[in-house]
Amino acid sequence: MKAFTHVPTSCTRGDTLEIVISGGAYPAPEYSLTLTFVSPGASLSVDSSPSGADHAFRVNTSSLHPGRNDWQLKIVGTDYSRMTRTGVMTVAEDFATVGDAGFDNRDWLDKAIEALEAAIAGTAHQGQLMTSIDGVTIQRMPLDQKIAALKSLEGLRISRNNAVGKGRGRAKTKIIGVKFS
Repeated sequence: MKAFTHVPTSCTRGDTLEIVISGGAYPAPEYSLTLTFVSPGASLSVDSSPSGADHAFRVNTSSLHPGRNDWQLKIVGTDYSRMTRTGVMTVAEDFATVGDAGFDNRDWLDKAIEALEAAIAGTAHQGQLMTSIDGVTIQRMPLDQKIAALKSLEGLRISRNNAVGKGRGRAKTKIIGVKFS
């Protein structure tokens, strides 16, 4: 197992991360560190263990949600507490643990378009009907609003696909709030 000297920028859900951070001006055991990860629907806090003057963490990422996980590193000592570092770690789904239901790796845009198409066709399941676009669930949208939203999202998908096809990465897109239930 590889030991990191910093919080890595990515890992796979279920990995156990060994992180050893130099004590520097805040040596263990006089000071301790707390590493906290948060994402929508999940959080995890891990306290350091002294490793000489350094701070060692053993982080089991099983409870972290796939996707973006923000983290903060906090120093705590007698009459002293300070946030010292922050960052982002991307957690990938472990395909070996997904199960029979599979894993939907599509982005929000493709999922929203599918939900709108199914709602217009009258074949949407409850989860699709509860998808929220610009603060309104698809279930509560009148047909003309569903059609307008679908056209708008299809335009975004075409722009995205054209930009990716030309090697320019992401297309500039309009922000549309989508919430899945």
